[in-house]
Amino acid sequence: MCADVTEAEVGWVEARTTVAGAALADLLGRQELSELDDASLVDALGALRRQASFYEAQQLRLMRELHRRREREPRDPRDRRVLGARSQTKTELIAVLGQSAYRVGVRLDLAESLQARLPKVWQLLCAGRIDEYTAGRIDDEFSRLTDDGVVPVVERRLVERLIHDVDAYDESTSAEPLGDPAELIPVPAAQICRWRAGWSQRPSRSKPRSGSTALSRAGG
Repeated sequence: MCADVTEAEVGWVEARTTVAGAALADLLGRQELSELDDASLVDALGALRRQASFYEAQQLRLMRELHRRREREPRDPRDRRVLGARSQTKTELIAVLGQSAYRVGVRLDLAESLQARLPKVWQLLCAGRIDEYTAGRIDDEFSRLTDDGVVPVVERRLVERLIHDVDAYDESTSAEPLGDPAELIPVPAAQICRWRAGWSQRPSRSKPRSGSTALSRAGG
């Protein structure tokens, strides 16, 4: 029934294929939610999820930059009244981000690790393909690897399972992936069929009563 249905025929294709960043933020900001059909609303939610991950990456980028600037400031190590670079950075960010000192410290470590040790995972976060929590779990697993020479190999194998073409992502700190973004955000064929058929009602999960089952068997 859905063999001839393509992704371009349903939903909000532009929201589904626009890479997370300024262009996607502008697209979402100009759209009235009341004008979206059900399929387009689902695409808008997916786009917002990618955009939220993009903003998480930007926070980590700025946190790392602030820490680096504090490290470059001259300090007298003999003056115990002066905070160290990391402590000063955490103190500044606690109030701004509304997070505990521990949480800010974890995020600072993650920002440094992703950008310095796991550039491809960092690109997935910048593009909205994964969120900060997932990136953190990946980083935790990679911290168990003691051979730094193995890290790029394992990272590439991991990323290859998440995107079609790992070479579509630049290994620099640029947040813009290369290649065709439409190939990076596929829509399951089953979802397209559901939209096209207009299956808006949730399938019933209630089980038939034993009496009804017995009657149906007897009648069959």
